[in-house]
Amino acid sequence: MNWKDFFKLAVLKETMTGPHPYFHAELKVPEEFSIEELLMEEFEFLNLPEREKKLFSLSLRKIFLRHAYFKSREFERIADNFLEKISQEKDQLLTFSTQGGGIYLFLALMKHPLALEEKKVICYSSEFPLDILNLSELDSKQIHFILRPHGRGYLREIPSLWQNSNLIDLFQAHKA
Repeated sequence: MNWKDFFKLAVLKETMTGPHPYFHAELKVPEEFSIEELLMEEFEFLNLPEREKKLFSLSLRKIFLRHAYFKSREFERIADNFLEKISQEKDQLLTFSTQGGGIYLFLALMKHPLALEEKKVICYSSEFPLDILNLSELDSKQIHFILRPHGRGYLREIPSLWQNSNLIDLFQAHKA
């Protein structure tokens, strides 16, 4: 697994004829890391159990360290483009799937519920998001998240990162 793939924000539109590419953007993140910032000792504050420490590979540490870029201006621009594309859809019920960092596009939609008008959006994802977008209100009346456990999830094997997040509540009622 290449850690940079997490930041390739690909969304597929699920239709009766199967999934079709719908939106793609790449969130540019620095690819260089110092040796020191990648040492496992630098992640002690996460209090990962021994099993998760063993699974918290170098690639996953890089993904974790670059999560702050989902709060950047570039990500906001990408999310605005995604919102614009969805708001132009004529259908009222839209079903999508994504993996990796694509889940944050759908979380960003939650900041603009009026822009979605009467649309209902369903998002299948193999990824649990980290609580980095500071969403104070979790109103998922228009956006429904469904965990697709058989999909490739990057951080799924490290539940200590996401299990206490209030974002998990978005998935609780909608498991596939």
